[in-house]
Amino acid sequence: MITKSDLVERITANPNNTLYKYQVRDLVDILFDELQESLKEGEKITIRGFGTFDTKTYKSHAAVHPASKQPIVIPSFKRVVFRPGEGLLREIRDT
Repeated sequence: MITKSDLVERITANPNNTLYKYQVRDLVDILFDELQESLKEGEKITIRGFGTFDTKTYKSHAAVHPASKQPIVIPSFKRVVFRPGEGLLREIRDT
């Protein structure tokens, strides 16, 4: 597992990096904030070679509560979905 702090550390340690750690942390925060805001607004995010982030809306539907066996209604909700790009799939398959 990699955390946001780990990501900042890895980018800071990269030999091609010319930014200070606080600058990298600010950029990572801005990046994730922008991604989150775009998804909240219903936009699709495509990063070529990596993948696509999108939201999927699930309709309201009836279900049965597993413990009480009573019928319940599950309200509609959105979920973030990720579809990996061909480049990412190729990299993962080759390892």
